[in-house]
Amino acid sequence: MDFNSFKYRFSIKKGLSEEEFKKEYINILNQLQNMNFNAVIFQVRPMNDAFYNSKLNPWSQYLTGKQGVSPGWDPLKWMIEETHKRNMEFHAWLNPYRVAQGFSIDKPTDEVIKEELVKLADNNFAKLHPDCVLRFANKLFLDPGRPEVQNFIKDTVVEIVKKYDVDAIHFDDYFYPYKTSKIDNVTGKKIPLVFGEALEDKDTFELYGKGYSDIKEWRRNNVDNMIRIVSQAIKREKPYVKFGVSPFGIWGHIAKHPEGSKEGVGSHTPVTSQSSYDDIYADTRKWVKSGWIDYIIPQIYWSFANNAAPYAELVDWWSDVVRGTNCHLYIGQAVYKYTDKLDTDWQNPEEIINQIKFNSLYKEVKGSAFSV
Repeated sequence: MDFNSFKYRFSIKKGLSEEEFKKEYINILNQLQNMNFNAVIFQVRPMNDAFYNSKLNPWSQYLTGKQGVSPGWDPLKWMIEETHKRNMEFHAWLNPYRVAQGFSIDKPTDEVIKEELVKLADNNFAKLHPDCVLRFANKLFLDPGRPEVQNFIKDTVVEIVKKYDVDAIHFDDYFYPYKTSKIDNVTGKKIPLVFGEALEDKDTFELYGKGYSDIKEWRRNNVDNMIRIVSQAIKREKPYVKFGVSPFGIWGHIAKHPEGSKEGVGSHTPVTSQSSYDDIYADTRKWVKSGWIDYIIPQIYWSFANNAAPYAELVDWWSDVVRGTNCHLYIGQAVYKYTDKLDTDWQNPEEIINQIKFNSLYKEVKGSAFSV
């Protein structure tokens, strides 16, 4: 793809009938075609389930309202065909680890796992392998440190690439969980919650962390390994199928990682804000430099005037990262923020337009991906 590339990332409403689903998807496709978009990134595996006929993952609850229940047709096959009819690429978007979410943050972990896993289809990997499931805050996810989890994700991707005419496999920014907070029932104050402080993956580290003095380094290696084996598996099956990732817009802060930025760039991202490298153990810069991914779409979901994460400086930093590599850079644009009533920067109708104009100053920026 050249600079005029525009990707569109979206999911679809829950529980639609086949007729309703097709009508909505066709409507969206036609709008995108009219606006000269050339790729669609659609979430086909949102919660360890599938929008396609799979031997590894159960049918998605978002299709029928109950996980494991067949909708009676294959949405992925049909969506790819309709997308290709319009000369647009179809990128299959998968969430590699997510299993369940939305339960009470205060429930004991044993109780949560018992209640949530029973809701899953019998052939759900998490239900079959509860020892491979971790809990953090109000989320259950597959343990990235387990080799069987890494291989399961790889096998899941291979199944899609073999069976379907996808143009790319796409992951977003959910690797190890982001830090969050909860309200103290006594004081009413926010209590910060950081993955690892409750020793969630201590047992896994003891099993597989030999040779790593730092559990954080081991976590990064777990995600690195998953990305690497997925990349290699895709290329073995169909070398022309691309592999892309859409990470959090900040890889790391200059105060901690001098190699991650150059003088004058990145200094406005304070160490108090989150970053992929330090908070979710995703070394996205390494994936670019190692040639493991074909494209990267950093979610630079901030305005030019944002002091903590200024749009222009982050575009400049990412352009420097991909320079001299074969990895294409597309900028993730937060078009949904025009409805943000609290951030006055997004009330400026020229914000996104000016961001796209700014992108054109960099030959490394091949286009944009719009999230809604």
